[in-house]
Amino acid sequence: MNALQNIFDINNSPVLFLLYILYSLSVKGLALWKAAKNSHKYWFIGLLIINLFGIPELLYIFYFSKNPINLSLLKIGKNKDKK
Repeated sequence: MNALQNIFDINNSPVLFLLYILYSLSVKGLALWKAAKNSHKYWFIGLLIINLFGIPELLYIFYFSKNPINLSLLKIGKNKDKK
């Protein structure tokens, strides 16, 4: 077994597994909430059934929803009071 397989083995890295669970639940929850709020029934059903590492959820949140989240609004690491 090589080193890469050891990193992604759930038995050897429970922290990585827990991080994935937290990521997956938060992204799926936000996408399902936005789909329900926007009355997008087919998106809601699709997002509920399909699980592809959060890719469809992120596409819905940032592109397909009625009010997509704009990445520039997040302003991570930027000081708003800079002159």
